[in-house]
Amino acid sequence: MSLSVIVCDDSRFARSQLIKSLPQELRTNLKEASDGVEALDLIRNGYGELMFLDLNMPNMDGYQVLEVIQKENLDVLVIVITGDIQESAKKKILALGALAFIQKPLNINELNTVLKNFGLADIVNSDDGQNDTLNPTDEENEQLLITYQEKLQEVVNIAMGQAAKQMADLINLFINLPVPVVSFKTGKELYNELYFLLHENFNLLISSGFTGSEMNGEVMVYYTEEDIDNLLHILVDENDTSSSRKGTMIELSNLIITTLMSGIGELLGSQFSRAHPAIVRLSDKVQLVSPELINKQILNVQLTYTIPDHKIKCKMIILISENSIKSLQKRLSYI
Repeated sequence: MSLSVIVCDDSRFARSQLIKSLPQELRTNLKEASDGVEALDLIRNGYGELMFLDLNMPNMDGYQVLEVIQKENLDVLVIVITGDIQESAKKKILALGALAFIQKPLNINELNTVLKNFGLADIVNSDDGQNDTLNPTDEENEQLLITYQEKLQEVVNIAMGQAAKQMADLINLFINLPVPVVSFKTGKELYNELYFLLHENFNLLISSGFTGSEMNGEVMVYYTEEDIDNLLHILVDENDTSSSRKGTMIELSNLIITTLMSGIGELLGSQFSRAHPAIVRLSDKVQLVSPELINKQILNVQLTYTIPDHKIKCKMIILISENSIKSLQKRLSYI
């Protein structure tokens, strides 16, 4: 009798990709969960001998799920598959009892090796035809249900894990990754939102435009005055009088934006050129959103990194222009 399997990930696209990559024997008795609450309900009701678990989810994330499993001594084997590639994240989930840590984007050979090493599936080799069990019609219907916004959310999720690792390595602290939110807002809504962020004189909004492969847009990083103080306390030696407050924040933003956009570009098969980050001020005579876009729907992705130990938040907004949508959709269709 095959193992009962749970695939827990808030992304339908990620769940779909993983399920198609599993050996047939692990797909015959499988259920999906979109967050930790759903997964734990299944386990407490007697379902789930093996679970593939994402870390960054709404309602209850993967860390919380592992803590509950450990606390309640629930009988389930857990393999974590995540875009959070911080070394501290790996150590944390293994300490909480996970069998293994697999990095997104999913590598089938790595997945097969883990399954084989723990005796969870009979893997002959990575080309054993295990992914040919879905007929074309089923696969086409499945892909129609997954929107390009959902695919974009998963792409950003993986890329922001890479950016978080860069930042974590720099400051030697664990960073909580958010669930990126993909939505459409009018230019006016975005203008009002950005205007509100800058209502305090000492808050910073740092922006960098990008272009490439028939796509263009802008990435913004926002810090409150308190966030800046806390970050500078970590980043800059208190005896170093040569460091500029704003200059340090621009360089940190440049590191985050560069890693994030490089990761997105790699996953989309694209390369983006970027302008060096610059500070956006309310006193600037350049509007935050141009007048011609004020009533148009703009695709945007928003996420907020947090460093709980120091009460630091780092909000990021990716704006994608209307004329980039077709190219974006095309590239996402290949994933």
